[in-house]
This record gives sequence, structure tokens and C-alpha cells, in this order.
Amino acid sequence: MPTPTPAKTGEATAPVVATATEQPQAATDVWSGFWEGAGATVVPALVWAAFGIWVLVKFLPQLLDLLPRLKSFKGLGVELELAIADLTQASQQRGVPLEPGGTGALTRRLDRTSDILVGMRILWVDDQPGNNVAEQVLLRRFGVKIAAATTTNDALKLMAQASYDAVITDMSRPEGNTAGLDLLKKAREAEIGTPFLIYTGTDQSDKDRPAGLFGITNRPDELMNLILDIRERDRFAAT
Repeated sequence: MPTPTPAKTGEATAPVVATATEQPQAATDVWSGFWEGAGATVVPALVWAAFGIWVLVKFLPQLLDLLPRLKSFKGLGVELELAIADLTQASQQRGVPLEPGGTGALTRRLDRTSDILVGMRILWVDDQPGNNVAEQVLLRRFGVKIAAATTTNDALKLMAQASYDAVITDMSRPEGNTAGLDLLKKAREAEIGTPFLIYTGTDQSDKDRPAGLFGITNRPDELMNLILDIRERDRFAAT
């Protein structure tokens, strides 16, 4: 058997060269690993992100228009719940139990028409304003603006300075047992035609409504309905 001839000193050894088919195979293995590994998660996520951005851009005007409506709808539900709590508190303070089913009827009415109360201006006249806190909180929840007066003279000054959509007054004050009606009379003499409501501390259901008065009641739920009546009448007259 012949002995292999050793390479001569200084003679270069031929390098090992990969075959033409080995290099592409290595690249293929790299991309294959990408698709089977991280790429399988990253690429679909990028596709969905791009799709989400496209939807947002395309429908942005509609979304901006819809969001306030959704917020208003959600907010109204909360306000209705709080309004019932205010109404219950007012009835307890006045010692007047709410009529069975009356609260539900008022809630449904507010649900339909509470938007007409926004911006309504009411002048509330009472020498003991602390007696009407719950009622005023309820009205303010729906955007009603309330000014307060404790005397007939103060009320007349305010009515001379600004217009109101309604005046709510008590009946009896230190000025007299018919102070509320006296205020109504003086307002009419001054040619102020603002609707008047008298909110009394006693039941008035068995008495006739005084002339020129829109309504008289000692019930907080009925007071709320009368205020809505005034607002609806004004809206109807304006159309």
C-alpha cells in the first residue's frame, strides 16, 4: 500500500468551500425559524394594528359624533337615580309621602324630556331657603339655573333686573300670610308675566287655584311636574 505523500512545507492547503447548495439552505433556515418563532406573533399583531389605525382614521368623524351621545345617555341614567334620591329626601323633609307610582311616572317623563330644562332660569323666593335644598339640587342636576330671594322686595328687584322662566315662592313669610300672592299681584302690576308657582308647607289640593297662578302644591314630585309643564308650554309656544 503506497504511503500518502505529506504536503510540502509552505504549500497552501486548499480551503473547504461550501457547495453552491449549502448557502441558500442556511438563509432558508433563518427565515423559517423567524416565521415559526417570533414572526408568527409579531406579524399578525402588526397587521391588526395597521387595520385598527385605518378604521380609526376612516371613521373618526362618526366616532367623535357618537361619543358625546353615549356619555350623555350614561350620564342621564345616573342623574335620574340621583334625582329620585333628591325627591325622596325632599318628601321626607316636608313630611309628604310620595304617591305610589308617582316617582316612576316622573322618572319616565324626565327620561323623555329632561333636556328641555337645560338653561331654564328660576327665581326661588323663600324666607327659609334651607327648606328647599333637595329640590334645588334636583333641578340643578338637569341644568336649571336658580336665583334666590328671601323677601318680596328682593324678588321684585331681581325680576326688574333679569328675566326668569318661572318664579317659585312660598305662601307665608314674616311679611304676611299671603306674601306669595302679594308678590304675584305686584309682579303683574309691574307687567311681569312670568309664570308663578306657590310651593307651600300644607296641602292645597282641596282649595281653588288663585287667579293668575300657574300652580300651587306642597308636593316635590308635583312641583317638578309643574316646572316641566311650564317649560313644555314655552317650547310649544315658541314653535
